[in-house]
Amino acid sequence: MQAEAREQLGMQAAMIDELNKHCYKHLPQAFRQYCSKVSSKIMVVAGEMLHDYSDDEICSDIDMCSSKELGIQGGPGVTS
Repeated sequence: MQAEAREQLGMQAAMIDELNKHCYKHLPQAFRQYCSKVSSKIMVVAGEMLHDYSDDEICSDIDMCSSKELGIQGGPGVTS
């Protein structure tokens, strides 16, 4: 379990680093509002990525996409 926690913390740190490098510096101003939402959900994103959730499931779970529009079942941890 400790190894999994370390892996998730490492992934979170790498994701935050990438967000800071790219999202805030390279995206047009109109899209930067989404950077903070992703950043605030980084623990969920990293955890679900480590457990092989699809991009659609992750997007829906952090409330940036509609599960209905994506054609997947809704709710965190629900797989189709």
